[in-house]
Amino acid sequence: MNTPLYRNPRAWRVRVAQAAIWMGLAALATVPANAPAPTDADTAVFVGCMLLMIGAVISMEFYLRRYVVAIDLAQSGAHFTTLATIGHRRKRHGRGELRYAGQRQDRFIAPGAPSVRNEWISIHDNRGRFAYVLDITPPATIDDNALRKVLG
Repeated sequence: MNTPLYRNPRAWRVRVAQAAIWMGLAALATVPANAPAPTDADTAVFVGCMLLMIGAVISMEFYLRRYVVAIDLAQSGAHFTTLATIGHRRKRHGRGELRYAGQRQDRFIAPGAPSVRNEWISIHDNRGRFAYVLDITPPATIDDNALRKVLG
């Protein structure tokens, strides 16, 4: 039986950003079909914008696989559920494969708007791969002590 250690109901925010990036790429791709014959400068700008959008898509798809939505404790280790292009991806990590890298807070302040505080934990892979991101801003729930024990 799995014991839940972490749940993040705010993953829909990442999905909104993912959809916006994909829609931007699709919208940009339709420009040549609706525009007059381009000049060399127009072509260069279009190619540059397409490369930037493709880079944004690749970056977002990479981030999806690092953004954790759930962690469950099982006998075989901790099961990390992350986002994927469509749906979720689940990966098991044994004891000692990951390490707790610390908790961080980001505060965004915009003039005339309420400030936003995001809290998150970074969990690093001991094999030199990239970190997982755990968004612990409420209403996320986490059993911090149990998670630290599982990580070793």
